[in-house]
Amino acid sequence: MMLAAVILIASTAVSQEEKIVEKVSKKEARKAKRAENKRVYEIEKAYGINLIDNKDFVLQADRISSRNNIPVVVDRNVNFVKIDGDVMVIQFGLNQRVGLNGLGGTTFEGRIQDIDTKDNGEGRGYSVRIQFYTPILNGTATVSINVLGNQARASLWSNGRVINFEGPYGSGDETLVAQSVNNRVILAN
Repeated sequence: MMLAAVILIASTAVSQEEKIVEKVSKKEARKAKRAENKRVYEIEKAYGINLIDNKDFVLQADRISSRNNIPVVVDRNVNFVKIDGDVMVIQFGLNQRVGLNGLGGTTFEGRIQDIDTKDNGEGRGYSVRIQFYTPILNGTATVSINVLGNQARASLWSNGRVINFEGPYGSGDETLVAQSVNNRVILAN
C-alpha cells in the first residue's frame, strides 16, 4: 500500500514537471514564431521600398473601396496602381464593359511631378505620397501608398473624392495587368 502511494506521488510529480516543460516550450515556440514573422515582414517591406525607389512598382488590388470604406472584391488584373519610371498609372473597373476605359471604370495615367517617402519604423509600413498630372482630370491627382509587408494599400485623391486599393504588389516583370490605352486593352508588365 505504501509502495502504491509512493508510485502515485512520483508519477504525479513527473506529470506536473512535463506540463511545465511543455508550457515553457510552447511559449518559446510562440516567441520564435513572432520573431520569424517580424523578420519576414521586414524583408518584404524592404523589397517594396526597393521597388518604389527603382520606380518599378505594381499594386494589384484584390479590393477597392471609396470614402465609406466598404470593400468590393475586384479582379486584380484590371484594378491596379503602377509606378513605371516617371509615369503613374491607376486603373479601376468593376468587371463590366461600360466605363471610360472600356473596362468598366477609369484609367488615370500621367507624369509624376513629386514623390515624398517616409519609413514609419521597424514593424510599421513605408509611406509614399505621389502627385502626378493626368489629362483625364486636366490637373493634378495625389496617390498615397503604404507598403505593409507583402501587401500594400493605396488611396487616390482627386477632386475631394477617394478610391482605396488593397492587395499584393510586385515589380512590373512579376505582374501582368490589363491596361486600357486609348480604350484598347493591352496586357502590360
